[in-house]
Amino acid sequence: MDNDQLQKFLKGNYQQIIGQYDSAIATYKELQQEGFENNYQLSICLIQSLIALNNYESALKECEKAILQDRKQYEAIFRRGICKFYMKEFQSALIDFNDVQDKIEKNPVFQRQIQCWIGRCQAELNNQNLKDLQETGYKAPQQQQQKKEEVNQQQKQDISQKAVDKNIKYQWYQTDKTVGIEIHYQLENQKDLKVEFTNQSLKVNFPIKGADQYGLDIVFLEEVKPETAKYQVHLEKIEITVEKKEKQNWKQLQKSEEDQKAQTGKPRSEPVQAAYYPSSSKNKKDWSKIDKEIEEDIKQNKDEYGEGDPLNGLFKQIYQGADENTRRAMIKSFQTSGGTVLSTNWDEVKDKDYEGKDRPSPPKGQKYGDWNQK
Repeated sequence: MDNDQLQKFLKGNYQQIIGQYDSAIATYKELQQEGFENNYQLSICLIQSLIALNNYESALKECEKAILQDRKQYEAIFRRGICKFYMKEFQSALIDFNDVQDKIEKNPVFQRQIQCWIGRCQAELNNQNLKDLQETGYKAPQQQQQKKEEVNQQQKQDISQKAVDKNIKYQWYQTDKTVGIEIHYQLENQKDLKVEFTNQSLKVNFPIKGADQYGLDIVFLEEVKPETAKYQVHLEKIEITVEKKEKQNWKQLQKSEEDQKAQTGKPRSEPVQAAYYPSSSKNKKDWSKIDKEIEEDIKQNKDEYGEGDPLNGLFKQIYQGADENTRRAMIKSFQTSGGTVLSTNWDEVKDKDYEGKDRPSPPKGQKYGDWNQK
């Protein structure tokens, strides 16, 4: 790739990381049309965005192409298994996941992920076998008794599943500037997620299978900035993040019950809708300071930038390896242009005003709108 194409690839990866999957897909397909149709890494990035939008049929076709490009790699086979699972082709998905397990080297994090998918496939196949038994209608006494026992066992599993759904697990993580909550549940529709913040509390609600509603109420140890809250629904989890009011590490996520009771007499702030949409700002930004903050976050969260999904860490790893001016250029150009420009040349970017006189032209057939007008 030449410099322009590399910047376009980085732009697509950044769009994917921040959840702009439609834009990322358009960027990747544009690169494919420029002669990179058989680029394995580009294909994997495209597949990742298609899966994020639940477009499993298109993602499956791209997986087949990528596997032909490089049969020794496992990423495309793994994602093909995910597509087949959500298309209810559980036996075929199980074959792919077993194949990946044989291919991967020592990687305990990814091994656990593969084992989880294998377990899900086996559970679905067991359910299918049970339904087949229920539909045969064979009346032999011994088989009839066996069928009854299996149905009773399935009913017990259903009751157990409801109990699990009512006790969905979550975990939290932090840097000195932010706190994040991960709720481990596969939510099919992001519109069902209800999130409310105050300056020291969080409420989460969404419907779950086997029960009416899941609710999570948290009273934070210290105050947060509700206006900075963001949330995103992933394939296997719901992730919520918010900035802390004071830069510090918390010893725990929530206040103790005694502290909460002592604070009940204090007035509470009005809740703020969790979804936060950044707007153009006239304030001058200290790009050097932003660069240092990101560098500090990388140092404190090496596991997030190294292990885990290699695609989601790709943009961050490239950023970490760049020099100071390249980083400033990448941050300023992409943020202030609304994601339409990504440059690595600080000399070119430092005096640009992408929110004003240097604002790029919108795509053909589109125009900029004033979001303050109704």
